[in-house]
Order: sequence, then C-alpha cells, then structure tokens
Amino acid sequence: LFGFDHAAIGELVLANWGFPQRVISAVGAHHDPATLRGDDWARSVAAMLQVADLLCRHEGFGRPRPQTSLDILSCPGAKILSLTQDGLSRLIDAFHDEYAKEETWNRLLDLY
Repeated sequence: LFGFDHAAIGELVLANWGFPQRVISAVGAHHDPATLRGDDWARSVAAMLQVADLLCRHEGFGRPRPQTSLDILSCPGAKILSLTQDGLSRLIDAFHDEYAKEETWNRLLDLY
C-alpha cells in the first residue's frame, strides 16, 4: 500500500536514532536474514527477529486472528538458528507465558 514495510521503517528509525549499522542491518534484513553476509551477529539477530515476527503472526498477537498455517520452521531464520520442533514448541509456550504476565500487569495498571 505504501511501498515500504515495517522492516524499512525500522531501519530508518534506528538510523535516525544513531544505532550501530549492524543493528540497523539486522532489522532491515529480518524478512530474509540469509541475505546478510559477513556479519554472523547481525545475521543471527535478523534470524531471531524473523522467527519472532512469524511467531507473532502465527499466534495472532497484534493481528485480528492467528495465521496458524505459517510454517515457522521452514523460514530462513529458523534454519540459521537450527530451530527444532521441540524448540519452537517451548518458544511458543514461553511466549504465551510472558504475554499472560504482561496482560496481567496491564490490567493491574488499569485499576489505578
């Protein structure tokens, strides 16, 4: 619709705020972390961001409904991180646990 996505906006914002180039590169490449060459740290961070992004979509966080048909383990980031089905299951469980804690905290703040 606008000709750019959240990865491009993230790059612009981080550059404007003076973040290191390797962080900017990781954010910008998180839709395809395999494109990052020569900086294993940035490639790993981009892979983690890709998995986190897909996990949010898969579980429906920040979306009207879950996109459960997404195959997270097939994405380049999962391959870079050697993510297994067991690891993904634990990640999803931890994700839900942390979300529930945050939701509880936000409800408590609403009381005051």
